[in-house]
Amino acid sequence: MKQTYNNDLTHKNILIICTGNSCRSQIAEGFLKKLMPFTHVFSAGIETHGVNDRAIKTMSEVDIDISLQTSNHIDEYKDIENGKIDPENNPLKNAPHTVEDLIGDWDRPYTRERACYPPGAFRVDKYWSPVNRVDNAYGDRNLMCSCPTMESYK
Repeated sequence: MKQTYNNDLTHKNILIICTGNSCRSQIAEGFLKKLMPFTHVFSAGIETHGVNDRAIKTMSEVDIDISLQTSNHIDEYKDIENGKIDPENNPLKNAPHTVEDLIGDWDRPYTRERACYPPGAFRVDKYWSPVNRVDNAYGDRNLMCSCPTMESYK
């Protein structure tokens, strides 16, 4: 973390870049989110292939869930850097978008198409996440279950 002029603590940002943003960069993103809780970690590729099922399975073996991470194209980050899209309200910050998000009222400064299919994304075999990300890395690490207890099924 670094301190600003008024002594507020700010988070550092880390962007991991890979070819397809499906395995290596996704695994690195998962590890860094777990190991560096006060850092915003993102990953992107020059292509997008979706998060690989084997990467999800491998990370689950070390108790790190990357199943809600998204495969992002490097151009999305360039648009933020160049001021083309809002750094606080953009497809990357709000990902993953659920079907409910896309069919409901839309008040975001980007199109539904861009939310659904980021640049470079394949339009076949789209995985629709049932939930949005909650508070980025904190929500990824601190999952809560609201399921009934096992005793209630007896």
